[in-house]
Amino acid sequence: MDFEKALEIILRAGALASAAMIGVGLVLIYAFHGSGNYTISQIASPTSPINSSQFPVWRVLRGVVAIHGLDYIYLGLIMLIATPLVAVVLNLANFVKNKNAIYTAVVAIVLLNMLFSLFVLPLLVGA
Repeated sequence: MDFEKALEIILRAGALASAAMIGVGLVLIYAFHGSGNYTISQIASPTSPINSSQFPVWRVLRGVVAIHGLDYIYLGLIMLIATPLVAVVLNLANFVKNKNAIYTAVVAIVLLNMLFSLFVLPLLVGA
């Protein structure tokens, strides 16, 4: 199997797994009439007190183990964000392996931009 086909499979699997996780979360929210300490009306409200800053990765993983639907939705979103990140890392490795300096540099810049926006910008905005 060539690299492009493997990358296509990884991207498709990531998107499908993410959608499935979000779907499971929705089913759990409706089955249990909420998620954790939140009711459906709190979750669905336009002025909902729920935002992503309340759900760090460790809390999401604990919530998944506890079968909280909202945490399954957040895990699906994390998977959705991680999927193109994995693709960029794999492309970077492929360009390094093929000794393609220009594309290696471009993809490295893209990766740095993605990591900056995921890890640094939230700290700056939250400050």
